[in-house]
Amino acid sequence: MLPVALLLFFLPPYIRIFDQDGLISGLPPLLVYIFGLWALGILASALLGRGLVRAEMNQALESGSEMEGREPPEQPHASERET
Repeated sequence: MLPVALLLFFLPPYIRIFDQDGLISGLPPLLVYIFGLWALGILASALLGRGLVRAEMNQALESGSEMEGREPPEQPHASERET
């Protein structure tokens, strides 16, 4: 959903808003807009990913407490793992 939302901001109506003469800190506004969206997309992805990992870890911990007394599944030996 995030990539689609960000893609909408790259459509011509939004791009035309920043396609102007002038400079922002010595850079054209369109360049600042494009790279700003790119950076915000990376930041949003990282924050959402972090939240999803935390939610998954919490869920695993909650379900793990119900499984007390059971042995963990066997892990293959390092020489048996596929590379």
